[in-house]
Amino acid sequence: MKKFVFQLETFLKISKIEREKAEIAMAMAVKNFQKQNEIHLSLQKELANSLMEYEQILLKNKVNVNLLQIYGDFFSWKRYQIDLQKTAIKKAEKQQKECLVNLLKHEKQVKSLEQIRQKRFDEYKYEMLAEEQKQIDEIGLQIHMRKIIMEES
Repeated sequence: MKKFVFQLETFLKISKIEREKAEIAMAMAVKNFQKQNEIHLSLQKELANSLMEYEQILLKNKVNVNLLQIYGDFFSWKRYQIDLQKTAIKKAEKQQKECLVNLLKHEKQVKSLEQIRQKRFDEYKYEMLAEEQKQIDEIGLQIHMRKIIMEES
C-alpha cells in the first residue's frame, strides 16, 4: 500500500508561515494604532488641562502681553502636535487595514490549500479502499475456484 503524499505540502507550509507573519504584522499594526490613539488622548488631555490653568490664571492675576504670548504660542504648538498625531492615527489605521487585507489573503490561501489537501486525501482513501476491495474479491474468487476444483475431484 502506497503512502499518501500531497504534492503541494511545501507550498502549504510556506503559506502557513506567511499567514503567521501576516498575523504578527496585524498584531503590531493594531498595537501601533492603539498607541497612537493613546498619545492623541494624552495630548488632548494636556491641552484641556493647560486651558483650565490658563483660565485660572486669567481669573486670579493681571495678565501681561508676555504671558498671553507664551500661552498663545504654547496652545498653537499643542494644536500642531494634535494635528500631527491625527495624521499618525490615520496612517496607523491605513496600515492596520492593509495588514488585515494581507492577513485575509493568506488565510484564504491556506484554507484553499487545506481543502485541496483534504480532497486529495479523500481520493487517496477511496483508491485504497477500491484496491483493498479488489484484492478481497480476488481472494474470494480464488477460494471459490478452489472449492469448485475440489468438488470436481
